[in-house]
Amino acid sequence: MRPYYFDLDQVQSRHDRAIAMARPVAWHRAPPPPRKPDPVELPQKAAALVRLWRSRLCERRELATLDHRMRRDIGVTPSDIASECNKPFWRA
Repeated sequence: MRPYYFDLDQVQSRHDRAIAMARPVAWHRAPPPPRKPDPVELPQKAAALVRLWRSRLCERRELATLDHRMRRDIGVTPSDIASECNKPFWRA
């Protein structure tokens, strides 16, 4: 049987760790400084958005040209296709 004793330093350090882990992370840290916008980032994001819009437009046009057999194969109804094709290109 091991001896029964308390190491007060160990108990205190456990207590301190438990308190530190229970605190929210942002409680003891200052918020990060605001990030400066990268001048290259904005045109890249705009180009990616235009590519996404264009792909949506092409996919919806192709979806509108499917015949009954193809619609049945992919498991969509004509009303599903109509609702998808009537959305503007900027909506997902």
